[in-house]
Amino acid sequence: MRIRKARLSDFKALYKIGKVTPELRVSEKEVFMTPADFKFAIRNKNGLFLVAQEGKTVVGFGYCAIEGPDYAAMIYDVVIPSFRGCGIGGTLLREKEKWLKKKGIKTVYSLVTNPKMAKILSHLKYRRGKTLIWMEKKL
Repeated sequence: MRIRKARLSDFKALYKIGKVTPELRVSEKEVFMTPADFKFAIRNKNGLFLVAQEGKTVVGFGYCAIEGPDYAAMIYDVVIPSFRGCGIGGTLLREKEKWLKKKGIKTVYSLVTNPKMAKILSHLKYRRGKTLIWMEKKL
């Protein structure tokens, strides 16, 4: 397993994984992120976008972004189903945490969409924060 920084040339493979990952959907009909927003995330100098690769196959990705002088968000941690449970998600999180710590970040948060991810984060000493309710309206 290799973890490396994402490149724009990874976009197609990464976005394909994101589109088929149900935990990332913001609603039943909406995709998780527009292609332009996703490309911005890969290039974002205030963020770190990592790729998990097995041989030549991309099996997951993780993205975090600095949002303030001392806090950041863990935005994505995605592993394709056949590679889940192998420690890849935790490795992606720890690598992002190391990078954020070097940047002087003191606090990091993550919005969790499924119990398995909450368990992983709890194991890594994340604690439950505020409860959010997702609401949307079509205009």
